[in-house]
Amino acid sequence: MDGVAPGSPAEAAGFQRGDDLLFLAGQPIVSVADVSWILHHAETNDNLEAVVTRNGQRETLDLRLEDGWRRHSDISRRVGTWPMRAMAFGGMKLEELDESKRRRLGIDPDKLALEAVHVGRYNKHAAARKAGFREGDVIVSVGGNDARLTESQLLTRNIENHRPGETIPTQVLRSGKRIELAMPVQ
Repeated sequence: MDGVAPGSPAEAAGFQRGDDLLFLAGQPIVSVADVSWILHHAETNDNLEAVVTRNGQRETLDLRLEDGWRRHSDISRRVGTWPMRAMAFGGMKLEELDESKRRRLGIDPDKLALEAVHVGRYNKHAAARKAGFREGDVIVSVGGNDARLTESQLLTRNIENHRPGETIPTQVLRSGKRIELAMPVQ
């Protein structure tokens, strides 16, 4: 393992940087695709037995998947995320602002600040552009919520709580001004 995220279920299970994952839930691990397959089929509150080698010794760890564990996954680099962006955001790719940009724009560290780094131009991916969104817009509120979220968390929230055809009141910062738009859900 290259690293273990602080506060994650993996850290709670005792995984450490440098561990070599051999088995998860009885499945031999050949690639990260095996881990993805196991997690895709896992249930909430499952305990998955993991066998790792650490410093040449085998160790068994228990990975507990608690309620809502999927909501904390970063899915932004997955190919399958592009169609979900069309569904949840009308075709935008969003990235969190780094701390220096947040300070420059006067956005508190615990507040929402997702920059539209891409706004689709064609077919269902163009819905956000048609609704007035532009590259460089910084989303600071969605549906009245301004709490800090990642793109993955907002995507999950929009898909779980809204239906196709709905729009979600959204505030963006554009050239230093707050603008009210309606984020399309498809």
